Amino acid sequence: MPTRPEKTTFFAGILNVFPSSGDLGEGLTSAPVVSSGCIVTRDPLLKTRSPAGGIPAKITTTGASSYIDVPVNLYQTSNGDEWLGSLYVTTNTPTPTSMKVVLYITDYSGAILQTQETLIPVTNQWLKRTFNISNTTTDPPPPSTTDDGNPNQVRLKILNPVASGVQIWLDDLRLNRQETLISIYKSSTTLDGD
Repeated sequence: MPTRPEKTTFFAGILNVFPSSGDLGEGLTSAPVVSSGCIVTRDPLLKTRSPAGGIPAKITTTGASSYIDVPVNLYQTSNGDEWLGSLYVTTNTPTPTSMKVVLYITDYSGAILQTQETLIPVTNQWLKRTFNISNTTTDPPPPSTTDDGNPNQVRLKILNPVASGVQIWLDDLRLNRQETLISIYKSSTTLDGD
């Protein structure tokens, strides 16, 4: 008797919408990125590079609740879109710490419709961390006198709720839209009694 085929489900059509993933130091120090309670610099001289090998962004906290806000809308999004983000992160402190990555879904005017916060553990070793959001918002109506018809957008913010003087490096920040859900079945020729 044949065994049941194994089902595998995955998303295809991945699209990275974050600019400057390979030079995050440049991407997070350029306008219109806004930072508060921290100094963000490009660190091309960092001796120990992340596995991605890019030029990292160095965040030095100057306050207990710092953040980096990418106020531009990164990409349009529709109801049902799955967004998966990833980054490499490390710190100079021997004691593990944490940061938060926040993904927003906003409407055409920038009003926040949905928020997903992910706590990211940070150690003194480069580690890849992931975060995600599933867009459950309502798509905007067709253009009218009160709505310009622009689609909803995805935005990003990084929070560093740590003490002043902590240094955190980020590299290879990616935000991927998972466009198509595909299911495949792996067949098996194993029969009972073999």
